[in-house]
Amino acid sequence: MHPYDYGWGSNMTVLTNAMVLCFAQRLTGDDKYLQSAMYQLDYIFGRNALAISYVTGHGENAIKEPHNRPTIVDEIEEATIYWNSPLVFILSFVNPTREKKIATHF
Repeated sequence: MHPYDYGWGSNMTVLTNAMVLCFAQRLTGDDKYLQSAMYQLDYIFGRNALAISYVTGHGENAIKEPHNRPTIVDEIEEATIYWNSPLVFILSFVNPTREKKIATHF
């Protein structure tokens, strides 16, 4: 990413890029894409210049007092679901038991 890509909500951009890397790994079988996606998770969970976990409540040096902008139209925290969806995808993709569960489900 370029320096100008790091604005408000940029962690979603980081994680969306990691989602693309997960799909690239799935399509090619090349684990270098998965490794790159894992580096993005490392960044989100504290391996960054500030040594801060950007996931509220997770990590030794987790972010404090996050900005919360609730959805005004429907008065629910839909924005939270939207902004965190790439993180949920990547965590489920790299879950080591995922393949085993999928294989035994069918």
